[in-house]
Amino acid sequence: MARAARKRDDASRERILETTAQLFARYGSAGMSLQMLADHVGLHKSTLFHHFSSKEEILHTMLHGELSRILEVVQPLADDRAPELDHLLDVGEALSDHFARTPDTGPVLLRSLFSPDIEESAIPNGLESVERKIFATIGSWLEKARRAGVIRKVHVRQALVNLLGVFLLYPAIAPDEFGRELVGGDPSASPALRARKSELRAFLRGAFAPEPGL
Repeated sequence: MARAARKRDDASRERILETTAQLFARYGSAGMSLQMLADHVGLHKSTLFHHFSSKEEILHTMLHGELSRILEVVQPLADDRAPELDHLLDVGEALSDHFARTPDTGPVLLRSLFSPDIEESAIPNGLESVERKIFATIGSWLEKARRAGVIRKVHVRQALVNLLGVFLLYPAIAPDEFGRELVGGDPSASPALRARKSELRAFLRGAFAPEPGL
């Protein structure tokens, strides 16, 4: 019975976090109340406090999960192998697949990075460390690839900021009406996803290919 109760608790906790991501992606922290969250999950508001101590803890736990999954996708760049440009292109494709499977992730990450709803002073160290590790993993690969001559001599910090825009802007705006209008249809449909990955590979290859004669 204890095991069954734990499974029910885990299922409820996961449903709370999934719904939090949906509401945060749409409304941000300020527009998402605990009562709204409870209503969408189908629980009493007081039940939320059985799983989490506060709204902030729910948001931070949700964001930690989202960022941890992104870290898993980019982790191959940290492998001890000679860098090749295709490694970055493969990670770009894997990120496209990940965002397509979880369409709330793009808007969530965009809001978490730029929304005034998230107070920097309240962000726990664990959450901040995952975010930093994502940037450090990509930045370290860029530095290693630059030294090896498999990409052009980029300014690593500037290239990292540019990659943030390339990887995140499309999935952040694609789910809403503006994104659908830009894409000309459903951005999660297979043809759109294939086109996205094809264009992304071509864009990254052109942006990072070593300069001729160098």
